[in-house]
Amino acid sequence: MSGNNIKLVILVLFFPIFANCMTISVKDSITYDSDFECVKLSNDFIIESTLKITLNDSVIYPTYTVPTEGKIFLNNIPQNSLLVIEYDCLKKNIPYIVGPKWKDFPTLDTLNQSHHDLIGIVSNPPKPIGRGKSARSTAVGRFAKENSIYLIEVESLKSNVTIEQIAGLNPDIFVIVAFKILPEKLLSLPKFGSINLHASLLPKYRGAGPIQWALMNGDKKTGVTIFQLRKEVDAGNILMQKEILINPEDDMLSLGNRISQEGAQLIPIVLDNIEVGKVEPITQDESEISFAPKITKSMSEIKWDWSNTKIHNWVRGLNPYPGMYTYFKGRRIRIHKTFPLEGQAKTPGQVMEFSKDSITISTGYNLLQILEIQVEGKRRMSSTEFINGIDIKPGDILKK
Repeated sequence: MSGNNIKLVILVLFFPIFANCMTISVKDSITYDSDFECVKLSNDFIIESTLKITLNDSVIYPTYTVPTEGKIFLNNIPQNSLLVIEYDCLKKNIPYIVGPKWKDFPTLDTLNQSHHDLIGIVSNPPKPIGRGKSARSTAVGRFAKENSIYLIEVESLKSNVTIEQIAGLNPDIFVIVAFKILPEKLLSLPKFGSINLHASLLPKYRGAGPIQWALMNGDKKTGVTIFQLRKEVDAGNILMQKEILINPEDDMLSLGNRISQEGAQLIPIVLDNIEVGKVEPITQDESEISFAPKITKSMSEIKWDWSNTKIHNWVRGLNPYPGMYTYFKGRRIRIHKTFPLEGQAKTPGQVMEFSKDSITISTGYNLLQILEIQVEGKRRMSSTEFINGIDIKPGDILKK
């Protein structure tokens, strides 16, 4: 270890999965074998909110899931029962940033390969898995173990024992990936303080949902910010930023992937600048502050009296989770993909016409094409498949 290298500790309470990928709908038929601890699906990286398990036409619920590994744990299921399991999952175009080989885990992997000394990782404690309830480390914990990095596994950072354990590493700096609030005792502990990565061009979109709100507001660009942590959330001095264009077809996953990759490349540059004393912190302009509140499921129901553009942008921003939905004849219908059209609007939510690959709906202003749709309990499908499988006609209204 070089005497000038920065000794850093990474704190990761929750690591978001962003991947260069798309979602697909899958239906597995699996014969349950009680000799195994779990059911292994045909795909990894399942989206839990879309999971539906059916046994003899009855819906059953798992006791535990491991979404990144496509594993579902069940109790009290008869041997050799046929389970029908429907779900959406992430289809990889490149390896995921969280995976068994870890080579595409951007922030951790980039820092581990830099010339700086990654002397410790702090993350969630292991969780009990399976009938035997054996404890298993998180993905971040397994990364640390596989790379022989000192690992501290805790639920929070408030205990004096944990603070003393981290202080014992004598770190020069903390790199915060997902801890929301750092205790004041830890903030000033490292020589160079703590730095964080935020998925916006601060001071714009402070808060928990910057990627989603950039899309939901129809922004044409966003970015990533590396900043110094202080007591106030997302309010520290800016060390480096990079602007990122938002593509018309972007949703939360695709935009989040690019932000994650770009941020992983910026952090080592910031550390290099700190190491040689070239860092020039910039105070955030208080007059430019805006906020990105936490995304909740209560935001998911489509309001057809909104404009077509607003509905379209919200579908993008909330896809794949929690998603946007509407109702037709009492059935909940999730809308996955849309396209705004100019045209004379009528009653909001009214079905205007069908085309080869879309359903056109009237909104509060102009029209909206629905391209991909999912009836509750069914797989994701094209609008054409939906039209062929349900009694719907022009003039019908999408509502409860």
